[in-house]
Amino acid sequence: MPSSKIQLPSYGTNTEPSYLKSVAAGNGAYALMDRKEVMIGGGRSRVEFCDLYSNNKEIIHVKKYGGANLLSHLFSQALVSATVSSMSRHSGLK
Repeated sequence: MPSSKIQLPSYGTNTEPSYLKSVAAGNGAYALMDRKEVMIGGGRSRVEFCDLYSNNKEIIHVKKYGGANLLSHLFSQALVSATVSSMSRHSGLK
């Protein structure tokens, strides 16, 4: 897998929601997806697909490092979005 070429501004002292809002507001290439849930499984489940989604179809998850719990949540989010993306591709959804 190639390294990411995505360059985001410094996180600084922002909270995650305020950081994500500022990234999306400052760069039209990113859609703010934080806390926006998508339905999967015929509408039986809802998941947060990603934090930012680029116009190049890049799925971006953002967490400020703070220990194993946050990293575990990050990896869980990545697994869910990869699974949902793969399911939608195989089912013909766009």
